Amino acid sequence: MPQLRYPLNDSEKYPATIQFKVYKTDPPTFNFVKRTAKNNANASTDNILGGESLASASPGKISGVIEKAKKLAKKQAEDVARIENTNRARIKESKARFTGNSCTLHMPQGLVINDGVQYDTTELGVFGSGIEAGMNAGTAPIAALVAGGIKSGVGDLTRLISGAATQQSARIAAARFTPGAALGGAVRSSLQTAPNPNMRVLFKSVGIREFSFSFKLIPKSLEESDEITKIVRFFRTELYPEPLKEKNINLAYKFPNKIQVVLMYNGKPYKESALNFNLMFLKGVAANYNPSQSTFFTGGRFSEIDMTLTMQEDRTLDKFDVDDGLSDENSNGIGLATNRVSQYLKTGLGGL
Repeated sequence: MPQLRYPLNDSEKYPATIQFKVYKTDPPTFNFVKRTAKNNANASTDNILGGESLASASPGKISGVIEKAKKLAKKQAEDVARIENTNRARIKESKARFTGNSCTLHMPQGLVINDGVQYDTTELGVFGSGIEAGMNAGTAPIAALVAGGIKSGVGDLTRLISGAATQQSARIAAARFTPGAALGGAVRSSLQTAPNPNMRVLFKSVGIREFSFSFKLIPKSLEESDEITKIVRFFRTELYPEPLKEKNINLAYKFPNKIQVVLMYNGKPYKESALNFNLMFLKGVAANYNPSQSTFFTGGRFSEIDMTLTMQEDRTLDKFDVDDGLSDENSNGIGLATNRVSQYLKTGLGGL
């Protein structure tokens, strides 16, 4: 269980640290009922006959064997059903558990945390804007709102055709209802009138947050150089998935481990929700060896390494992750992410 750290020397000069703790996800386990050779032997007529063959058995003996076989088959079917129901009830749930592996580094310079959501724009048009206005007013059922929107549009077209509309309403109706891009463009250009698309902004989704952590690792001793080599290997190892093999053939990948990132000061995690994170996957590890000098330690160890980690949270946030004071169940004013981190630090266990 490696518990790596940088710097090794003068660590008291760096009270602000960032800790990376590895969590392994145990997927759900399934119990399968298998009929063994012993079960088949118990169900065979030869076993019921006590070693006597059917060919040499008397008719009465055979009749008794058939009855015993039926009873045994029924009992075994009941046993299998009971075992299957028991196993289904005992399927283990998926959990994330702390592996004991961790790495603590100095707080990176220029820590950027971006929160963001996505919006789409849509054109309601004349019918949609009428329905929206009616629904917001809350004065009519849905069917009446739809009918009203259609009626409004048809009324404009009728007034255009009948000539009963004013010049302005006629131009608006003509601009709205002229079919075809070329013909519609010509009419709108001539009338100098464009229909109002009634644009609206609609919430779409929450974005998955991504982070980049950059570190300059300059060893001051051969021991610290060895530690930095282990740190780079640590993150490269956690980046990649495990192969799932059958008969020495790679058939699939097991997901890489997740990493809990904890920002700390004097050994204690920050309580601000903005500085807390969900479990993350590593997306990239970049190591730049000797970026500004060409000196080496004895044995060829590099004297400077710049390492950048690119990470992505495993799920999106919601309002209660930022401030659980909005929740009836959690009203202590501390973010859910902070509570989750505290649970990990105390128990080393965490459910997804």
